[in-house]
Amino acid sequence: MRPDAAVLFAVILYLGVRAGKRIPRAELLELIWTDVADPARRHSLRQIVYRLKRAGLELDLDGDDLCVEPDRVRCDLSAVLGDGWPATVAITDIPNPADILPFYQPGLTPAYAEWVDRLRSDAGAQIRRATLRHIDVARREGRWQDVELLARTCLATDPLNEEGTLALAEATAMGGSKAEALRILDGFLWEIGTRDESIRVPAKLLRRRISDQPSFRVPRAGDGPLIARTQELAWLNSRLDQAGSGAACTAMLLGPPGIGKTAVARAFTAHAEMRGWRPITSRLQPSDMDRPMSVFTELLPTLLKSEGAIGAAPESIAQLRRLIEHRTEDDILSGKSQEAEAIQARIRASMQDLLSALSHEGPLILLLEDLHWIDHQSLRLLTWIVEHAPGLPVMWLMTARLESRIAELRAAFAEDRTPSRVIEPLDREEATLLFQSIAGSETVEGAARVAEDSFPVTGGNPLFVREVARHWTETGNGEALPSNLRVLMRGRVARLSPPAQRVLHCCALLGRYATVPRVGSVLEASTAELYGCIAEVDELGISGVEGEPGSLVLHDLWQEELANQMRPAPRALLHHRCGEVLLGEGHRSKEAGVVSEAARHLVHGGAPDRAVIALEDAAAHYQANGMHDDAIASLDTALTLAVDDGARFRICVTRIASLRAIGAWPEIQTSLNGALGAERRLSPTVAEHTNLELIETEASIFATGDLSLTVARAKRCVLATHADSEHRAEAAWMGARAAANLFDAAELSFFFEQAELLDRRRSSVAARALRVRLIYNTECGDLAIALASAADLVTTERDTGSVVGYCHALRNLTVPLRVIGAFERAADASADAFAHAARHHLVNEAAAAADVVAWTYFEAGELTRSEEWISVAAPWVRQIEAPHARASMDILRAMIDLEAQSPSLNREFVERATHGAENEPIIRQRLYYIATLARFAAARGDIALCRLCADRLGDWLWKARGFRRTDYFVSGLAIALCAIGKSKDARDALAAFAPPVPYHAAKMSRFVAAATKLL
Repeated sequence: MRPDAAVLFAVILYLGVRAGKRIPRAELLELIWTDVADPARRHSLRQIVYRLKRAGLELDLDGDDLCVEPDRVRCDLSAVLGDGWPATVAITDIPNPADILPFYQPGLTPAYAEWVDRLRSDAGAQIRRATLRHIDVARREGRWQDVELLARTCLATDPLNEEGTLALAEATAMGGSKAEALRILDGFLWEIGTRDESIRVPAKLLRRRISDQPSFRVPRAGDGPLIARTQELAWLNSRLDQAGSGAACTAMLLGPPGIGKTAVARAFTAHAEMRGWRPITSRLQPSDMDRPMSVFTELLPTLLKSEGAIGAAPESIAQLRRLIEHRTEDDILSGKSQEAEAIQARIRASMQDLLSALSHEGPLILLLEDLHWIDHQSLRLLTWIVEHAPGLPVMWLMTARLESRIAELRAAFAEDRTPSRVIEPLDREEATLLFQSIAGSETVEGAARVAEDSFPVTGGNPLFVREVARHWTETGNGEALPSNLRVLMRGRVARLSPPAQRVLHCCALLGRYATVPRVGSVLEASTAELYGCIAEVDELGISGVEGEPGSLVLHDLWQEELANQMRPAPRALLHHRCGEVLLGEGHRSKEAGVVSEAARHLVHGGAPDRAVIALEDAAAHYQANGMHDDAIASLDTALTLAVDDGARFRICVTRIASLRAIGAWPEIQTSLNGALGAERRLSPTVAEHTNLELIETEASIFATGDLSLTVARAKRCVLATHADSEHRAEAAWMGARAAANLFDAAELSFFFEQAELLDRRRSSVAARALRVRLIYNTECGDLAIALASAADLVTTERDTGSVVGYCHALRNLTVPLRVIGAFERAADASADAFAHAARHHLVNEAAAAADVVAWTYFEAGELTRSEEWISVAAPWVRQIEAPHARASMDILRAMIDLEAQSPSLNREFVERATHGAENEPIIRQRLYYIATLARFAAARGDIALCRLCADRLGDWLWKARGFRRTDYFVSGLAIALCAIGKSKDARDALAAFAPPVPYHAAKMSRFVAAATKLL
């Protein structure tokens, strides 16, 4: 039945489209015979029904209704018009709108013509809904050819459909036709006019994004398309939707080299950029494992230039510029604490501030490629930022190999918070398709055969497939295929001319720093020579993976293979030239990353003098950013290369500064020996009293515990009238600390007298002299003077602006306050010190201040509050890993346990107090160990242990006569003596060693009072 039987076709079309529905005869009469008299049109309808029956179409006749059963008719339009069709139809089953009643122009009534138009419109709307659903899926999976086809189908139903137009423009741009994409959007904007500006916004935004998108995103000829990665792209887009809702997210792509991690990541970010996301990339290389903060030194230059960065605080910008720029000084940071922990805390806060400012201007994708080469500093900062910035619209996309450090990465980024996806090799059919796309359409049959033969060798690795395809197109030899990728690489390089090979080797050594200007500078080649070589290398199809103009960066597998091919001597020469070029460039541009890379090249290039300069520059940069461990590592390398005493002395002095910052006193002594030896060889008449001498004196306290040696050295410096007053003040403070620890009243008095004679016009000298006065008067002088000195010290350190000095002064203030029993004031002062230290993330000061608060509350008898502050101090103590800090916590916990519970001590504490306490360099800690052990032994009735503790405590307390703050030791001695039946000796000990405090003569400490009750 054809449309030329106009009325018959019209009736069956109407009934077929509406199969299963009962249609009144009057409805058909009004639709097809509008202007015909009623008897005539009823007769015509009866004739049509009769003819349909004769044609084999059984109608269900029920009075005035007609109906065709659905199982008696098949109508394509019925399926299209079904309510659920758009949500279930496959992409291949979506009809072309032009195929909906093609060429059918009914000449019946206007009502019927209107119904046909409405039928076409309804079918078009259904097709439009189906195509838009599939467009969304295809877009998420990166199937841009399908997106284009679907968008054109959608626009065939509605030429001004916004979603279809935008999808077509996106697909056209992703296919490389940027100008055509802009033309599509311009046409759409012209068609809709200016009647409603809100309708124009999405198209204008997309136009700007496409216009701003660089042309290098177009795949290079010979690279081949992205095949069989739709699931990975869909997974990444689902992660992106999470970040788009305002929550930061992470994702990790894993796989072996060459599997296509970068290709997937960049296809994803290219489309995300059109959605309004700003992708910023950091690509790592093997040398970055030894370069601290390598990830961020690569990211930050781009981040700081991005739109929105100006919204970050000036202090944040200055701090981050110091991280990426060499020898950068900024007045805005001059008043900030320069301790390592404080700097690192500011870097973390600054990164968070910058990301917040950038994300206000639009969401970000931060692509970190080859994360298996991340350094430890970057890994720590990255995990901290990801954890502490969950509310920012930022997606962290990472790629890494499934080898070596993957366990470390997965430990840092747990699967539940950073899901990963392993990219699998291509199957045989997919590998063949990729091979054919690279080989070209003219040799499809031959390419398919070679692809099939090479599959067991390539294993579906896309990089290997591409290289085999290029090898075949270049040589035409499909019989003798290379056995592995490295053999293939060597064969392809061998076909280059020697000058082009040299360019390639230079690119391999420069890594991500390989650009046309740098390669030209390293090889000192003329423009003509370089042009020919670069053109030859570019035909090889292995350079410029970064896609930046002038980039000659190679895939990391090519870098590794080319570097391994080179002989040692030519490789060293190229390293030397690379180092010289980068060092000069780094000093001009102040790029810290370039200077660090120059140092690496110069070390490998056998240029020790130049390498030492670069390594010292790198170390200075690390010190300025609080990365003292990395500075020490750089200086250690420099020290092995130094060939003269001047360099050795300079390196040792710098190294000592970093060692002091991390408290590595045994290593400081080793470095001091080298520095002092080099200093004497350089100048036999060098001044006797230098900073090195003070450091050596300080090291004798912490490294050897030989406090007598410290006192002797400090006396020599203090008595040197020709020495600088600051030098003498520092020495007096060190000597006073050592003498107080030894309970040597004569030496302590000596240092006090000498400090009082110093010229105090310099604030640093005044602060040291006040510390000495405070120590002397607290231990055995006038407590009123001690309190006044402590208050003056707090004021002085506050005025100098040193956070460490101020925190230290507040802790000093607590000592005389605790002696006079003002425990609440003492706890407040040390809590204030803790708050300042924690705010600036000064780990050492925070640990010490929290420890002092805990001790203060213990002395006051408030055991619960003491335990609370032990919990506060514990995480800070763990960070510094200092033996004396851990010992203080152990002693205090043991003392609380003995008072709060039945007497019990762990075996480790008892062992240390019994046999190891004599080696404690801090004598007060030694006595706390023994006094606590004495209480434990008395409670257990261990007479032998009580006698041992009593002997030890008695010996030291005779030395400490006249010193304060010995009440806990005295009470421990009395308790031990009572336990062994020497009550009279216990009374004598209390009378001799525990005189009442002058400020409250009638009051004894709670420890002495408890011991007195036993008598």
